[in-house]
Amino acid sequence: MKILVTGASGFVGRNLCVYLKELGHEVVAVVRCHTRPVDGIHWVVLGSIDENTVWAPSLLQVDVVIHLAARAHILHERTEDPLSEFRAANTYPIEKLVHDSIKAGVKRFIFVSSIGVNGARTAGSPFKASDPVSPHSPYAVSKFEAELILERLAIDSAMDFIILRPPLIYGIDAPGNVRLLSGMIRHKIPIPFGAVSNRRSFIAIDNLVSVIGLCLTHPKALNKVILPSDGVDLSTREFIEIIGLINGRTAFIVSVYPLVLDLFLRLIGKRKVSESLLCDLQVDSQYLFEDLGWVAVFNAVSYTHLTLPTIYSV
Repeated sequence: MKILVTGASGFVGRNLCVYLKELGHEVVAVVRCHTRPVDGIHWVVLGSIDENTVWAPSLLQVDVVIHLAARAHILHERTEDPLSEFRAANTYPIEKLVHDSIKAGVKRFIFVSSIGVNGARTAGSPFKASDPVSPHSPYAVSKFEAELILERLAIDSAMDFIILRPPLIYGIDAPGNVRLLSGMIRHKIPIPFGAVSNRRSFIAIDNLVSVIGLCLTHPKALNKVILPSDGVDLSTREFIEIIGLINGRTAFIVSVYPLVLDLFLRLIGKRKVSESLLCDLQVDSQYLFEDLGWVAVFNAVSYTHLTLPTIYSV
């Protein structure tokens, strides 16, 4: 199978390209600028990816497109109009890519969106794919708008689509908050989340690329929105422990009352950080486990000494 991957130089992209190559697929890895190549993968440097990108030469005889390219992990936003920036990178380019993919005869289009499309937090019950959406940030809005474009164009074509909305993705060299936590662990900086008992869903990079691999051929994945996860929910404290173990270190976790943490983070203008570290965000991955028959390749429970409540057998 010939597969085109956009955003191939990113954290998910590089791991996915290696995984697809190991499965025996022919991989066309699309990047914006020159990067360290991976042997056995065809790298295509397109420059900027926007609504005018010429995709046709890269789509020749491609069976599946996996669209990862996005503007994300902006820890310190400096633009005056973030939504416009996110739309320019995440929303507008997909229309041309989908249109050209349909014209080239691509059979399946897999779009990696974000659980942020559903919302920033849950209260009592996990997010389901069928729930009304509530994008909580400019990034999530841009991703949802891209989903709508994909569905609108694909529904009247011979090309099938799959939308994945993963929660936080973690693993070695993961960006964003995971990188920040990894740095604190390596430098033995006290991390004050020992008293936090929230429940959050995550997905390991090995699990995400495995889910994408399953979606390449599974007939029950077609034209679905799927919420992938590890199949277990962790507190922020438990997640930090796992990040430490993955990095071969023991996290220095101390206990600070969550209300104090919340107040402090809000006072310094980090309301969204407080929400992501202290609140619940659970996803219902039942369709993935039960209907698609997926089995996690990385088991967060067996990897640690933790005794965690499983949602689905992994």
